[in-house]
Amino acid sequence: EPVDVGALVSEVADSNLPSAVNKQQSIAVSAPPNFVTMCDADRIREAIDNLFSNAIKYSPIGGKITVAVTHEGGDTVIRIGDQGAGLSPEDLGRLFGLSIVKRIIDMHGGHVTAESAGPGQGSTFTVTLPATGTT
Repeated sequence: EPVDVGALVSEVADSNLPSAVNKQQSIAVSAPPNFVTMCDADRIREAIDNLFSNAIKYSPIGGKITVAVTHEGGDTVIRIGDQGAGLSPEDLGRLFGLSIVKRIIDMHGGHVTAESAGPGQGSTFTVTLPATGTT
């Protein structure tokens, strides 16, 4: 179904805010309005929620979690960044213990990647979904 991904990401951010506040963390969301992508809203919500939970869990007290929804070359891109312990190249390889997220995004014909400058430097998870235009 057509889903306003920006609104969906903002909803998930709001629902995760109490957990972040418990750790004195802030969540900053940058998402344009009326950004419609064809997807299964419940599944994508589940995937984004998993990424938010991880960002909160692995970020330090007082950390900042950033989320940006953008449109890049015909795709909808969602980036969730944290200030957690970061990841070594080995961690990146076995990370898709986020297998639920990966499976959901794969089913949508998209992909999910994780990047980190290294231990202690946080991580950014990028979800790319084939876009179908805006309204």
